[in-house]
Amino acid sequence: MATAATITRSDTRRRRAPRPGCLWPSAGSDPDALGCICGHLARLGDRGGREYPDCAMPELAPVEALRRLLRAQVEALRGIPLGRLVTEAAAAQAALDDDALATLLAHRERLVPHLIGQAAELRRLGEDAATRFGRQLRERNQYASWDEAAHASLVGLFTAYYRRLGEVLATAGGVEDLREGLLPVDAGHTARLGRFAQSRSRDVGAEAMADTVASEYSVGLQLEVLRIEPRALGSPILDVGCGPSALLVHHLRNLGLEAFGLERSPTDATYVQVGDWLETDFGLDRWGSIIAHLSFTNHFVLHHRDSETVAARYADAYLRLLRSLQEGGCFCYAPGVPFIEGLLPVDQYGVSRWEILSGPDDAPIEAVRVERRR
Repeated sequence: MATAATITRSDTRRRRAPRPGCLWPSAGSDPDALGCICGHLARLGDRGGREYPDCAMPELAPVEALRRLLRAQVEALRGIPLGRLVTEAAAAQAALDDDALATLLAHRERLVPHLIGQAAELRRLGEDAATRFGRQLRERNQYASWDEAAHASLVGLFTAYYRRLGEVLATAGGVEDLREGLLPVDAGHTARLGRFAQSRSRDVGAEAMADTVASEYSVGLQLEVLRIEPRALGSPILDVGCGPSALLVHHLRNLGLEAFGLERSPTDATYVQVGDWLETDFGLDRWGSIIAHLSFTNHFVLHHRDSETVAARYADAYLRLLRSLQEGGCFCYAPGVPFIEGLLPVDQYGVSRWEILSGPDDAPIEAVRVERRR
């Protein structure tokens, strides 16, 4: 029987190994994540909504402390609304405080080479920050578009920022001099991050990229909206956009069904693969049932209205999902996408739909079931 272990992403570079008993890789907690750091990070953490315990700099290797310091700085960006990243106030909020600057100066001889003299280490710092900020951006706005070009662009932004940080640190005469030297560097960096966030949005303008967090819906609501009787589902089952908690996936598995999830946001849930549904290889003739409640097609509808290029990628992914169904398998989803459902060959797919509520201009919003006939 086909299993989710055979599903891959076109980009496997940042995938994690599956945990025992988990057929899909899941984004587990990072053992090297933000942890014990200098006391001054407590204040930085307060600005970012996080708290950090006190510890002395000598307890950590200076380079490791730098890495964690820079991670904390990225984390502090969570406290700034995405639409305000382009402002001077955002730069001040994310800037390192005087205690942090004093710590950098005290270990300057060890740190500067890693910022301006060692390309490999600088690249690692940039990659780490780009991965974390990119993840943060997608967590905070479910409609943010993402691809490898976006990640590469972020790596470039953070690498350039850290290089300038090293250059200013190398010549600073003291804390005040370092603070003054970093003012334009920080302002430029946060403004570029703000413009980057805007470029990932379907809208334009300084307030375009708002924090829009995806909701997780109860199992009962999902089953009701999609008119699903769990034991009537063909196996294996794939929940596309299952949510970080994978509520429906685990409900189905508790019923003894072979269910898996695909989720764009980081999650520790088992039987879930973290990945972009536009890049995932769903296979051929693999799934008995596919479910997508206010996830994949919700984004498809949005991009169909606003971005012809992205909409074409969604159309391709939609057809790949249908081709991944076994004969007799079904794809149950909401909202409907009538602009493509009407183009499906009737000898291959049967489409049934029902209204779940009224949308803009009293246009119905429907749930849909597509069954593969042959």
